[in-house]
Amino acid sequence: IYAIRKGADTVLVLNKSLRDTLAGKRFAKEKLQILPGGVDYQTITRFKPTTGEGFDAVYLGRIHATKGAFDLPHIWSIVVDKNSAATLAIIGTGSQNNIKKLENLIVKNNLGKNVKVLGFIPQERLWTILKNSKIFLFCDHEAGFGLAVAEAMAAGLPVVGYDIGILGDVFKTGYFKIPLSDTAEFSQKVIELLKNDSLRGRLARDARSEASQHDWQKVALKFKHILDKMQP
Repeated sequence: IYAIRKGADTVLVLNKSLRDTLAGKRFAKEKLQILPGGVDYQTITRFKPTTGEGFDAVYLGRIHATKGAFDLPHIWSIVVDKNSAATLAIIGTGSQNNIKKLENLIVKNNLGKNVKVLGFIPQERLWTILKNSKIFLFCDHEAGFGLAVAEAMAAGLPVVGYDIGILGDVFKTGYFKIPLSDTAEFSQKVIELLKNDSLRGRLARDARSEASQHDWQKVALKFKHILDKMQP
């Protein structure tokens, strides 16, 4: 941190919260520039699903406590109490211990027919599932940008996620924001979206529009402008 603070002409950060954190560590504010990550928006929006595989909700991320993966069985058990046929896909990898822990929680909550742990899957299958599904679950307890959120939004999925400074800062619309670790409220918003096709459709349109603002072409142009300002 000391070397970056003293030697860098410009420091790129993913969001406003991180910029404020570094400013509090005596980084010069004029050197801190916000440049979020990007998504291959055009490719995802043009992609046609290769099969009919889809779910009521999708989680995409590492199987780890900091990603909120172990909140999923409790969240989905409440959803299933209201909709016994509701299905959830969990996509991502993790340590053997973490995967085993997740699978045990799924069994404990009697969700064997409702939750599928898919592990790592090829990109075409991922985009197919996203395009055929209804809601994206953003359970991260900490994150800097949220690439999975951007991909899901580009595929037209509204997001239900924890309030950790990403929804409302990096992403401005297309989501429901839930207090961190409030799995009961999280579940209720999922249930509401699954019931209300009109609301889900509106949020899906908002999500797709929001994802377009994070297209790599636009992000690259912002990066170019930052570099241009650094020229002597």
